[in-house]
Amino acid sequence: MAVYLGDARRAGRTGEECHAMQGSGPDEHNAITQRAQQMAAEISGLTQGLTHAQADGLGGAGLVRATVGATGRVLDLNIDPGLFDPDDLEGLGRAAAEAVNSALDDLAGQRADQVGRVTGGISELLDTLRARSQSRQPD
Repeated sequence: MAVYLGDARRAGRTGEECHAMQGSGPDEHNAITQRAQQMAAEISGLTQGLTHAQADGLGGAGLVRATVGATGRVLDLNIDPGLFDPDDLEGLGRAAAEAVNSALDDLAGQRADQVGRVTGGISELLDTLRARSQSRQPD
């Protein structure tokens, strides 16, 4: 709940009471504004980081390695020649799928970590604003 000086003064509050309701004034406002700007820059960096992200995964006991890009497209697939058995092409397919799925899981984990860092900062800022707003409310 926002407290406006004019409203507080019309309600009969003294200058000191109004200042107490405001918090520490412009310095506090500047600190919150700077934190919000910093978080906006972090979100911009997150967007760019997610655009260029890559992840690797292994399958077939490490004999297949897949690399996926940010969009989930397979960028590279390396298969150890020792895994190739003409009589077990299904096994090769399973190993390749395992490697790709492992890479996609890693990519999803990277995204979650990056988004969590930013949203954690937003939650921290909102908690600070709530606490300050509650401490300013008149009794």
